[in-house]
Amino acid sequence: MGKYLKANWQKVALLIFLMAITELFTVLASVFNANSLNALVAHNLKNFFYQILFLLLVWVAVIFFSYLVANYTQIVIQDIDISIRHHITKKNRKIIL
Repeated sequence: MGKYLKANWQKVALLIFLMAITELFTVLASVFNANSLNALVAHNLKNFFYQILFLLLVWVAVIFFSYLVANYTQIVIQDIDISIRHHITKKNRKIIL
């Protein structure tokens, strides 16, 4: 399995990077959520609405990157699967010939 991951290391690295970006935005959403609650408790409605707006934008980014990760994961899995199938058929040809 390791040799197939090494053969597709760029795709796997990009996938890990996209996952990290998604998690970064999720943490950022938690920070904006806490800041919005602090602004609401302090009766600072202007800051509260700014924090909610930023929170909405961050969640849009989370949804976008989650969509990218889900689709790109399938692409990487298919490419690794094709590599495995190619290796198996190559072995079988040597056995037959």
